[in-house]
Amino acid sequence: NIMMLGLNLQRYEYEKLVKNDKNPNIFIDTAREAVLFLAHGIGQLAETPDNIASGRKLLNHALNIYKSGLDRFPKSLALRFNFVRTVFHFGFPSDVDEALRLSKEILQSPLLSWEIDVMEDVFPWDFYSTFFNYRRYFDTIEEILMDDTAKRETLVKLILASLHYYVGHYTGNIEHFQRATQMDPEFPFYT
Repeated sequence: NIMMLGLNLQRYEYEKLVKNDKNPNIFIDTAREAVLFLAHGIGQLAETPDNIASGRKLLNHALNIYKSGLDRFPKSLALRFNFVRTVFHFGFPSDVDEALRLSKEILQSPLLSWEIDVMEDVFPWDFYSTFFNYRRYFDTIEEILMDDTAKRETLVKLILASLHYYVGHYTGNIEHFQRATQMDPEFPFYT
């Protein structure tokens, strides 16, 4: 149940979140599991006051993990991307304002200013699949793993296209929709 997941996440080597100084993976993985449970498990629970309160508590826990990770790894694109996607789909209006600010900051930064590693997990294909071309992202990771000369820049562009699409939805600015389509013209949901 949702309470058990929350307790397990709190116990899940929480000290590693504080002591980890090598990469953002523990932040990404821990918060991602909580969010995926919310995305896929919460709909199967009865909407009781206890379940709603537990879901909000779990969301807050995941957001706090993301924020701690962003403090430690401010250039991690996968961490930022997962955070803003979580907020866009589950956050409160004040959280969405912060996610929009972070998204615009990412979009205004030079393409190569962000760190991304193929071992950093973004949300899978079934997590709001019309907002991100996960299949192409995953295919690109496979290409990179087989041939290290493949450009990681493609991963960044796919994330940026998705962020443009999200920002377009929240602001109504058509230029963001156009940029999403330009950056990933093969993805039918952008066109």
